[in-house]
Amino acid sequence: MVGTFALVDTELALGERVALHAFSVGAALEIRRSPELTLQLAAGSPVGGTLEVAGNRHDLGPGVLLAVGASYRLVDGAGAAPFVVVSGTLGGSTFSTNGPAGERARMSAGDVRAGVVVGKTLLDLVSPYVVARGFFGPVSWRARVAGQPKDLDGGDAHHYQVGAGLVTAFRGVDLAIEGMPLGEKRVVAALGVSL
Repeated sequence: MVGTFALVDTELALGERVALHAFSVGAALEIRRSPELTLQLAAGSPVGGTLEVAGNRHDLGPGVLLAVGASYRLVDGAGAAPFVVVSGTLGGSTFSTNGPAGERARMSAGDVRAGVVVGKTLLDLVSPYVVARGFFGPVSWRARVAGQPKDLDGGDAHHYQVGAGLVTAFRGVDLAIEGMPLGEKRVVAALGVSL
């Protein structure tokens, strides 16, 4: 079982440029099917954040984030070699937004994501890594732009993330932090417990 906290800072291309700043919490269940293959089910919710479009700020309200994914270790990192893990995720989200005049709307998004992680485990305790991911998916939102209701459809302005992370493991407890400064900017902290 894994608990996560994420900060996201990105730009959406929905006909209008929309700046998204979001905070979310979540939980995931990871099932190891073999030493190489891990399956994941995840759920979460935004707990705060804003959307900014055409000089107007909209607050993020309640919603749901759901995802299923898998990762496969191609190289186990024995000896001097690094470990190499590939992953894929299918996700979706929907949440309410509250505009500057109190108007409520709903934003919904889908997401297909693939990535590769390359790192090295040191002293059987800590694993620094670098990561790159690509993704795509639709985003739709009915917002008020220049005082008028408008359906905004499109996707993320960035379709990639590049960054690094660090995982520590001790007696069945994992602590991880990951920062993505390029593309879709994201910081994730996770605490996992083996059951």
